[in-house]
Amino acid sequence: MRRPLASGYRRSGGEKGSLALSPDTRCAVVKESSGYRNTAVCYPACEAQEEIYRQARDAVKHAAEIAPVTLQAPYTLRFTFRGQVRPEIKALPGIAAIDDKTYELKGGDLHKMWELVNDACCNWLDV
Repeated sequence: MRRPLASGYRRSGGEKGSLALSPDTRCAVVKESSGYRNTAVCYPACEAQEEIYRQARDAVKHAAEIAPVTLQAPYTLRFTFRGQVRPEIKALPGIAAIDDKTYELKGGDLHKMWELVNDACCNWLDV
C-alpha cells in the first residue's frame, strides 16, 4: 500500500505514527488536540485546504521516492479506555488485559480485528 499523503491532526502520536510507518509520507496537519476529552482545535477551512493541497502536490511530486508500506501478520491492536472499561471488550475472542484500562488483541486479519473492537467499543477508546 502506498501512502504518500496522510491528512489528520496532531494528537497522541497520530502524525508520528504515520511517519513511523512511512518516513517519506507528507502529513497535512489540519487540527490539533486541545488535550481535553478528545476535543480538537481546527484550523480555518481555507488554511486547512491550502495545507492539504500543498502536501498533496509535494507527495505527488515525490511519489516515486516513497516506499510502499507493508504490514505483516500477525497484527497487534493495543487500545486504552479513557473512562470506565466497557464490559463488551472482555468478551472479544483473544483479548488480553495489559492493565486496568489497556487491552490488546492479536490476530491475522487486521480488518476483522478492528471491526471487533469498533463494534464492542464504538468511540469509547483513546486509540
